[in-house]
Amino acid sequence: MKRSVLLSQSTSHFSTLEQLEVEMNDYVHWSNNIRIHGSLHYLMPMEFKL
Repeated sequence: MKRSVLLSQSTSHFSTLEQLEVEMNDYVHWSNNIRIHGSLHYLMPMEFKL
């Protein structure tokens, strides 16, 4: 996970492990399915697979 994501949470900690898990899953989903990747010719991973 990028340091900026972790630092943005530094002022307000996670209340529960469930909250941390939800945030981690959201980030992984975003990283793997939504954001564009330079190494994939600036496509989203799902677009690159097709």
